[in-house]
Amino acid sequence: MDTMQIETRDIRTWVQAAGQGEPIVFVHGALLNSDLWRRQLDELSQGFHCIAYDLRGHGRTGASKLQRYSTDVFADDLLAVLQALSLEQATLCGLSLGGMIAQTFASRFPRRISRLILCDTGVSTRYFLSDKLFNSALGATTPALISLLGVRRFRIFTQQLNRRIGHTHWVSKSGEGLRFAHESMEMIGPREMIKIFDAVLGFNGTRLRRPEVPVLIMNGQHDSPLILRQGKILQRLYRKAEYELIPVASHLSNVDNPVYFHLATERFLRNSSKAIQTSATPDQNSGDLVLETVEATLK
Repeated sequence: MDTMQIETRDIRTWVQAAGQGEPIVFVHGALLNSDLWRRQLDELSQGFHCIAYDLRGHGRTGASKLQRYSTDVFADDLLAVLQALSLEQATLCGLSLGGMIAQTFASRFPRRISRLILCDTGVSTRYFLSDKLFNSALGATTPALISLLGVRRFRIFTQQLNRRIGHTHWVSKSGEGLRFAHESMEMIGPREMIKIFDAVLGFNGTRLRRPEVPVLIMNGQHDSPLILRQGKILQRLYRKAEYELIPVASHLSNVDNPVYFHLATERFLRNSSKAIQTSATPDQNSGDLVLETVEATLK
């Protein structure tokens, strides 16, 4: 495993990489870091050049001077990572916020992607009315709570709240996953955490272009119902989408059930290789599909 820091726009981004061959770039979720993908880098590096990096505001990349974060900001950072590593095109694998970033990147830079793997993510944090109400409440209260409680006490508060509403295991069904999530959160300062929450709550992918590339959508079986139903919507939006429901897994599905996750990923990569080799040129594969309205996807 190689680790490095690379210059990307106004920050130095922490990157870890392994293997050789066709590149796969792994994008972690909110309040986590690239160690989320350690097992995937170990397993998949036997046949691929696997790259994972810490997002702006997270982990060993750390804070930045930007006042607001968004999936567009993170997509620009991802482009800078590809450029710094001299990668013209890659498969993107994103989980949660990472999946939102991958969708945004694919819409804006379709020639840069060969496949998409979208894990435990959604179309918009305000897609359904219940989502909109829930996230409006989060947006109104979260910054004040983080500022008041600090990162560690905020984490404990949200953990207790999840227990009260019966969502005890939606983050992870494994002790390893929960420990990793807690440790990752505590690497982030309060101000950065607020900016990261803003990026998640502000995501609206209902008008993104959907390029004609092979897509795999995966959900942990025991993830939040809010996210599980959005996985079904994502299947309607990508014409070449496959879907896998990962058993005995929650939001951190690649940690909870890595064997199933690897098998599904390897099968998808293998089966989609021929499609990529015979696909249209980048000019023909420029991602012109646009969602007309949210309502159109529900018909």
